[in-house]
Amino acid sequence: MKPIIKIEKLALKLIISVGVVLFVSLFVWSHFTIQYQEKKLIQSKIEEVDKFCNTALHFTWFAMLHNPSEDLHDVLKSMSENNEIEAIRIFNCQGRIKFSNNSLEMNSIAEKDDEACRACHAKDPPDLDIPREDRVRIFKTETGSRQLGLVHPIMNEPNCSTADCHYHPKEIKKLGALDIVVSLKGIEERVTLSRKLSIWTTIYLFAVLGVTIVLSIFRLVTRPIKKLINETDLIASGTFITHEHDISQRDEIGLLSCAIHDMGEK
Repeated sequence: MKPIIKIEKLALKLIISVGVVLFVSLFVWSHFTIQYQEKKLIQSKIEEVDKFCNTALHFTWFAMLHNPSEDLHDVLKSMSENNEIEAIRIFNCQGRIKFSNNSLEMNSIAEKDDEACRACHAKDPPDLDIPREDRVRIFKTETGSRQLGLVHPIMNEPNCSTADCHYHPKEIKKLGALDIVVSLKGIEERVTLSRKLSIWTTIYLFAVLGVTIVLSIFRLVTRPIKKLINETDLIASGTFITHEHDISQRDEIGLLSCAIHDMGEK
């Protein structure tokens, strides 16, 4: 089968082949660079949320020992507003939402197959020692925005089992879970900006390197080869005229030009 487009010019073949390789290389480099940056930003966000979970647990522990009905709700609401938290909830061991920054969720019961509960209740009985990466979930809301959720187990501590306000038996290891959801809008905006900058950087590098390659091929390949063709034509017709050799290249084309010029003089 004959090719649809037949390319006969050597310079054009070099430009197309080098251009394709250059474009693909820049595209792949940009793609994986953006993916790596997004992964690092999300990892940093997970660590930030995990630290916030520890802080929230410390304040909730203190509030539950003193006045859980009022202080805890105010603490959670204040923490969610000041730290741009989308949702912060505390589940008890029966899956009931005891505290939340959203009053509509109060006292509702979550199912075991809900997104926030799936990590712990994937096994029966529930797994109490789950790595942090398995407690993280990234999902899209109804509006299409992405959010990150992290579930942190609330373990039974000595103060919880001996307190007078609400005592938990020592044999109960897990009292509930803290679920925090944050928006990934800031990360998406940074990734979008990086993607735009990467596209323009790719276009700039492709244009600059493309022009450099075209000029280099024209000066070092196309023009010397045309002179070689003219000299061989003169030798073939027997009309070669001795003249000063004007190709100063010291590469393979320059050596070939010197050989043809010497042959023409002889």
